[in-house]
Amino acid sequence: MRQAENDEGLDIEIAHQVFGLSREAIDAWPWGAPFFSSDRTAAADVVGRMLTGPDRQAFEQELEQAARHWGWGSTPDHAGTATLLLVLTPDEICRAALKALQKSGRAATG
Repeated sequence: MRQAENDEGLDIEIAHQVFGLSREAIDAWPWGAPFFSSDRTAAADVVGRMLTGPDRQAFEQELEQAARHWGWGSTPDHAGTATLLLVLTPDEICRAALKALQKSGRAATG
């Protein structure tokens, strides 16, 4: 059963956009998409994919932007990015990943 704070639509977008899974593949899973938006372990997979991919810089910029909500304003370096990931919630991390993909023009359509 999904937790109340889980955003199923966001989870599906992450599975599709970040991990490249087709909508059909996601729909075929009996449990649905992983709980990227509410589970820190699943969100860590998003982070790993984004920080090792071509959109790393855009992702770090989006993390910084998301952290401004919490009153943080410094530019992340390696230690700064790690700190931001401790402060941000899984759904904020997911939204930062999607925004980074959109800004870089790599967001899949459809």
